[in-house]
Amino acid sequence: MYDDIKKRYEECASDYDGIKARTEASVVRWRWYWTGQARNPFPTWQHIRRPEEIEKPDEAQVAYGDDAEGRVVCEREYDLVYTYIHTPVHKKISHRELALEYFVGYAENFMEVLRFCTPYNYKSPKIIEHKLQEVKRVWMENGKFIATEDYRHLSGLDYHYSLELLHWEGDVLKLKQILDAKGNVDFECIPDEKGEMKLHQVLHSGERFLLGQPLPDGVTVRQLLEKARRILLERIPRAIQAARISEPIFCLVFIYEGTGNDVFYPGVSVCFESERQAWLDKGDPERWYDLWHLGGFRGFDENCLPFDDDDLTVAFDLLNTELERLADTRPAVEMLLQVAAELNKLDWSQWAPVTPDFCVVATDGELAELSQNLKNTAPKRSFEAFKADGIIE
Repeated sequence: MYDDIKKRYEECASDYDGIKARTEASVVRWRWYWTGQARNPFPTWQHIRRPEEIEKPDEAQVAYGDDAEGRVVCEREYDLVYTYIHTPVHKKISHRELALEYFVGYAENFMEVLRFCTPYNYKSPKIIEHKLQEVKRVWMENGKFIATEDYRHLSGLDYHYSLELLHWEGDVLKLKQILDAKGNVDFECIPDEKGEMKLHQVLHSGERFLLGQPLPDGVTVRQLLEKARRILLERIPRAIQAARISEPIFCLVFIYEGTGNDVFYPGVSVCFESERQAWLDKGDPERWYDLWHLGGFRGFDENCLPFDDDDLTVAFDLLNTELERLADTRPAVEMLLQVAAELNKLDWSQWAPVTPDFCVVATDGELAELSQNLKNTAPKRSFEAFKADGIIE
């Protein structure tokens, strides 16, 4: 199924205008609202009561297009954004922009949703392009969902695939399995003795590990952080070597979630020198943020990602759960910064072609901490070179 939905994604990604025209041709009625159905990102199979309709389409935040059978076939979501005009008098002009569009197709016991996003140009109110973010498919049987399939590419991330299979006994859901592109089971939801569904990760060993459980007796946060640190220091260089990167890279980035979120799993990204040079040639220093996300997860495949380790999986989840209970993610971030600092002491040229200012850095996904973390953990030459190029704030 992976090959089929991947092919479908590639076909749809270049056919926005055709998909929009064909789908909207089936709309017999539009409805407009201040808000959507609890901001549900996918139109639902059945018709669900929504907030009160409004009569002014130009003021709506959400619009639904229904076909002759009363099914949602189009959904539009709008954002209020701002255009910044750089003149002697700085101007900030607000306007409503189309943010997301969903086009929905139906067949017997089947639904497919195509999600397009519209990146904004903050210097002009004109739409730049329409990007296909996701293809989602749903199957039903006897009125129950039995499978969902998803292929998506969100900003800053690599392409991601998942398949969920739902197993029923009568009206009781007995098992939900989440599979990867190779058909391997990554996660399973299993009811406990009270009938509550509990999420387990299926480890490479074949064992199920219950996610979200408290620390076992005698295990401390400090012990788990030290264990994770040792594993990362060993696996990350090995992952770079296994990736067989052939072109120069100027940075390896760990991207962790910000305050209030789970720090683990961090993402990993290699930033290519060719992308830095292309960015510098554009001469647009205000968009420095884009440079660090251009290389999102590039250079790796699923066979050499540095975090794919059973011991690390268990340690990360136990840490996330305990640090959430303590309402303090600083120990996790500090450990990643320590790992980055230690990795910066290695000779990376033995594993990949690197630039003279190459470094390793850990930062939050919004890059708010990038500059300070570079200053604290990277070689001084790297920080100064990036500052001079304008690729950090």
